[in-house]
Amino acid sequence: MQLERIGANRWLVFNDPRLLDWCAEHIDHIPSGEAWHREGAQALGVATRDDIVAVMVVHGWERRYRNCQISMAATDARWATRSTIQKLLNYPFGQLGVERVTTIISSENARALKFNEGLGFVREGCLRRGCGDHGDAVILGLLREDAQARGWLHG
Repeated sequence: MQLERIGANRWLVFNDPRLLDWCAEHIDHIPSGEAWHREGAQALGVATRDDIVAVMVVHGWERRYRNCQISMAATDARWATRSTIQKLLNYPFGQLGVERVTTIISSENARALKFNEGLGFVREGCLRRGCGDHGDAVILGLLREDAQARGWLHG
């Protein structure tokens, strides 16, 4: 596990496989983090002195097509500072070199939809009943140029 201080009482957590399970436990339509473990997904977490407060899982990375999927969960909205979001989004766009990030959110999760659209994600489709009993699956995408235009990427 690696830590990087990102605030007075906040750290960015890398290379801790427990983050995959934490994120899966906090997203209703994901039964477990097992598939993420099998595919070698990477997770970045935001932690306080006491607890994990947010996790972003990068999975489904398609090197050939330069895209990946992210899944996020949080228990405290205060994690979402501009600098923290920049650090998280710089992982797929900067380190992996993707040109697009896709996220899929339950239509019943209005808060997450609003948050992601505020980051610049664009609704691109809907899979009816794609989240089973948790509603339709709303597909959103964020392109590199849109992330840059919003100031999320360094350099």
